[in-house]
Amino acid sequence: MIMDILILILSYVFISIIVGLFYVVVLLSVFFLMKKVFRMNESKWTSLFKMHKGLGLYYALIIPWLITILIMFPIIVTWFEFIGVENNMLASVSIILILLVSTAWKFYKGREDLAKISR
Repeated sequence: MIMDILILILSYVFISIIVGLFYVVVLLSVFFLMKKVFRMNESKWTSLFKMHKGLGLYYALIIPWLITILIMFPIIVTWFEFIGVENNMLASVSIILILLVSTAWKFYKGREDLAKISR
């Protein structure tokens, strides 16, 4: 029992690092695609980020996060199958929920800073 909890905690740390790095890759890829497809310049980026009093910046950050979670979920399930966790689906869902709640809290706490940036 204690070993399972330790494995879950270590897996969370490992997965959190991997998801964070993958999020940066997805975020930069989305920005690169937007730049190429929509021929974004400084005024277009500014108008996107200021859209709806800063919601554009939130969308630009949250949509790649959701894409990251959708891509990483099957990988996380496979990880828990690989290390032999009995309830791999429950462990995977709990890790995803912890990641979503912690990220939502970070976005909530940083909303004033993001609002200042988007002004």
